[in-house]
Amino acid sequence: KVNGSAAYAIDTELDDMVYAAVKNTPVPWGRLVSYDASTIENRPGILGVVEFRAKPGKRGPNHLQDGLAVVADSWYRAKVALDLIQIDWDFGSEGEISDATQRSEAERLWDLPGTVSNAVGGNALAIIEAADPSRVVRSKFHRPYETHARMEPINATVNVTDTRIDIWSPTQDQTTPIRIVADQLGRNTREIYTNTVFLGGAFGGNGGGNTAVTRQAAVISDRFRRPAKVIWTREEDIGHDKQRPPHYTLLRASLDDDGLPEAFFSRAVWFPFEAADSHGPATADVAISDSPYQFANRRHEKHNYHGHI
Repeated sequence: KVNGSAAYAIDTELDDMVYAAVKNTPVPWGRLVSYDASTIENRPGILGVVEFRAKPGKRGPNHLQDGLAVVADSWYRAKVALDLIQIDWDFGSEGEISDATQRSEAERLWDLPGTVSNAVGGNALAIIEAADPSRVVRSKFHRPYETHARMEPINATVNVTDTRIDIWSPTQDQTTPIRIVADQLGRNTREIYTNTVFLGGAFGGNGGGNTAVTRQAAVISDRFRRPAKVIWTREEDIGHDKQRPPHYTLLRASLDDDGLPEAFFSRAVWFPFEAADSHGPATADVAISDSPYQFANRRHEKHNYHGHI
């Protein structure tokens, strides 16, 4: 790592390799309607255009979404050509979702009881409501979507042959790309091999290999029967990496005669993907349980609201 000789997935170079740049639907789970590739037909190094289509019911973080790839003899040529193609997308109803619509929904849900995720002592909310208003503090907090934005751009290289498939994918778990490619191509896992390389950042998301990029590289290599490297631009990374979900949290507490909290209450509105229940360690109900400050009475509620990201 010090002298630059460490090999990461993005450093993989194989004989007869092709390179691909990709644009996924700008709104997750939107639809590719049409495109005009005639503008790139005579550009040097262009080998072809590949469509990706989402499959009904397959909405996991590494499943294909509708998208378009340009395949070329260098990644830069592929990216420049892809930018020249006019693509029409159907964003669907979720194209109307924004920070503003989520904030509006959160403010509505702040006034409604949520699911109790943790409670200690007496009824914290009742204690706060009965307290002298001058001793009650109230705050609102918001945390936006947060991508991993790893130092190593999201990428994958796959080499498909009739008898063996090799993968170079930035992942924490070497079995993940094997399962992804086996599922995508309908091949036996015994024929598929992960080549372990250094990883340019993972942060709990199992690396950039646990995204659709590994499927995309497998599709292209299977189509061209040549080793294929797919690299996402940073814009694609921000739009289609796995995100920590946003939340809007209302906090209230009442103070005793010494000015210390006697009761603490939180009501969080989360927007996880498809209203999943797990959000990681950033929630008030988890974080406060490990706090060095003790609250005799506390209550934590949450609303899980569907998110498409």
